[in-house]
Amino acid sequence: MARDQSTADPHPADALERAATVGLWLHHLLGFRAALAPFQATLQALGERVQEPDGRRQLLVLWRPCQEQLDLLLDGAHPSMEWPARMGLFRREMEDHLLDELYSPVALRELVEDINQMCEVLLLRLAQELTEVTAKERGR
Repeated sequence: MARDQSTADPHPADALERAATVGLWLHHLLGFRAALAPFQATLQALGERVQEPDGRRQLLVLWRPCQEQLDLLLDGAHPSMEWPARMGLFRREMEDHLLDELYSPVALRELVEDINQMCEVLLLRLAQELTEVTAKERGR
């Protein structure tokens, strides 16, 4: 079946590039969530002992891979996008909590939940965008 050239995307490479970018963000988001899981599990397991020196060290060690994955996720994001700014704020808040002398285990758990919710929203948005890009390409 011949394609109607009047409705075809004049820049198919743009669509492919966009799909690749969204795919990369999905990859980095999943990497971040994978790094966050042991942090969250340790936070839950430590309970109130999270404020003890050993608990603090464990969390700081487990937060490092989260930082690395978050950096990868945020590096390719455009400054005009909403989600990178929110994720950056969550990161700063987490790091502020972890570096404080005394911090609330409840506040840390709530922050991790907020981060997880943001990840879910972002995952859905990226999946939707990838679906839209591929649907456009199929319809060409």
